[in-house]
Amino acid sequence: MPESNGIPISEFVVRWSEKACMHPVGEQVVFPQNDPEPRAGEKIYCRLRGIAPDLWLHFDCAASNAIGLGQFSEPTKATRTALGLPPPPPPPIVAERTATTLLV
Repeated sequence: MPESNGIPISEFVVRWSEKACMHPVGEQVVFPQNDPEPRAGEKIYCRLRGIAPDLWLHFDCAASNAIGLGQFSEPTKATRTALGLPPPPPPPIVAERTATTLLV
């Protein structure tokens, strides 16, 4: 957990960019710090949705408390987002048909 100068951390900001310098910032997400008793060094996870597939991105984060937003961390090394969804399968073929059933 980052140093908070004695004031509880209320939220974190995670941002990402295709450039290691983080400019321009692609997008960012703010999420609350939900653990009532966070411990230093503890990992915190958040799920980022809607990021385009097959991109190389850098991420950084910062903590926020009642005083304001702290400094952002050093950016990560480039991380590749997952590849896109596979193409749809071909249409099903009806192999057998009776009055009440279909074999597909």
